[in-house]
Amino acid sequence: MVRSLSLTHAVLCGLGITFGAGIYVLVGVAVAGLVSSLLLMAFALID
Repeated sequence: MVRSLSLTHAVLCGLGITFGAGIYVLVGVAVAGLVSSLLLMAFALID
């Protein structure tokens, strides 16, 4: 089997993985902010 992954491909793959993880982090932070607000409103309505 011949190696076909060059240094450029490896670097671009690493950058793609890093940016992809960053997108998931941003989505998680946004969802956490929304959920915390909804939980506070729900507790205020219940109390």
